[in-house]
Amino acid sequence: MYPVYVFLKTENRKGRNINDMGEQILIAEDDADINNLLAKILRTEHFKPIQAFSGTEAKLLFMHNTPDLILLDLRSDLSCCLLSLL
Repeated sequence: MYPVYVFLKTENRKGRNINDMGEQILIAEDDADINNLLAKILRTEHFKPIQAFSGTEAKLLFMHNTPDLILLDLRSDLSCCLLSLL
């Protein structure tokens, strides 16, 4: 079964322009291979990926980094932890 992702644009609380290069993107994916592949692709496109491999880790990273966008696997247990914050 393939993961289903939702792209969540978060409120830009740091005052940065969302179109500037180097936006932070939180990857919430429990499959390490997929998570690492997404991070590698994002880095080649000049984004700053923040990788979370568990719901607790995603929640903590979200609270401390204020990402501009979240890639969230809806079919994993990560989604309930992170969606509760939004």
